[in-house]
Amino acid sequence: MVKLNKNELELITQVLKRAESISRDVNPESFIYSDDMYIGRNDSCRTALYAIDNKEFLEDFGEEEFEEIVWDELKLYEDYLYEKQANSEESEEISEKITEVKKLIKKIKPYEE
Repeated sequence: MVKLNKNELELITQVLKRAESISRDVNPESFIYSDDMYIGRNDSCRTALYAIDNKEFLEDFGEEEFEEIVWDELKLYEDYLYEKQANSEESEEISEKITEVKKLIKKIKPYEE
C-alpha cells in the first residue's frame, strides 16, 4: 500500500466519514440521478474506514481494493470542492484543499485520472 503520512490519513478518514454519512440515509433516486452516488457507497466507505485501523483486515480485504475506494471518494470530494469554490468567496482556502486532495489522488494512483 502507498505510504501515507498522518495528515493524509486524517484527510482520507474525513472524506470517507463524510461520504459514509451522506450515503447512509440517501433517497434511492439519488443512485440514478446523481453523479456522486453509487450503490454500496455506504458499505464501501465503512469497510475502508475499518481497514485504516485494522492492518490484518486490510491484508485480507486487499490493498488495491482499499486504494480504489479511497481514490473514488477523493475524486468525488475534489469535484465537490470545485463546485463549492465556484459558489464561494473563500476561494483561496478551498483552492488549497483542492491542491491537497489532488496530490493525494496522484500519490494513490499516479497513472489514472
